[in-house]
Amino acid sequence: MEGEDTSEVKPKVLVYSYCVVVATEKGVRIFNCHPLTEAVNLNEDQVGSIRIAQLLHRSNIIALVSGGLRPKYAPNTLMLWDDSKKRCVAECAVQGGPILNVFINSSRLVLVQSKRVNIFGLQPLRFLRAEESGVNPIGVAAMGGESHSAILVFPSFKLGTVQLVALEQVNSEKSLAPSVVSAHVGEIAALAVNTQGTLLATGSAKGTVIRIFDTRSRLQLNELRRGTDPSTLHWFVFFRTLTL
Repeated sequence: MEGEDTSEVKPKVLVYSYCVVVATEKGVRIFNCHPLTEAVNLNEDQVGSIRIAQLLHRSNIIALVSGGLRPKYAPNTLMLWDDSKKRCVAECAVQGGPILNVFINSSRLVLVQSKRVNIFGLQPLRFLRAEESGVNPIGVAAMGGESHSAILVFPSFKLGTVQLVALEQVNSEKSLAPSVVSAHVGEIAALAVNTQGTLLATGSAKGTVIRIFDTRSRLQLNELRRGTDPSTLHWFVFFRTLTL
């Protein structure tokens, strides 16, 4: 299959406040946190090897993207798996390369590619629009906030800048008003938005500083420094107490 990712999947762990989702070469496993018990186990016969798995809140719906040595779908296709029915209930494909990151809430589905962000509506599943982004080879992006106030962020065209999108304002009829934060001098390496959608955290490829911004005013609120030696930032997240 052209463009298929044939490299082995490294386990990808997604941590929620109530569960942990693990995408692996052998499928998907979901664990409840309180108490720590296995809730879902999708094996490779059911879904193949999985590179990305995102849970829709506390529902039976899991968004899946194939990858690795035994994929069941193309890397540019997303599957919506309903675990109560034990089958895929919807799928959508995008042009322009593999899906690198996925975000989902009760009203929006976002598929991140290396140069584009695709936004879909849910209920029913429908394409709304695609927004061009800066070069984003690993799919750096973040989403936070409730459905009515959800904020999506991703690298913008100018080096070190971040595009902010109010997802509920996205539709197929008009383009988005630009909303950009100048965060760093270098390439954006990591992003996070708090659960209220009011705070944005950014980290650059140099890895020496994390900056906190207000998503409404786009003003910088704080700066966290970890030293002067370069370091790779893989991931950070806001806790519900608003600490990072």
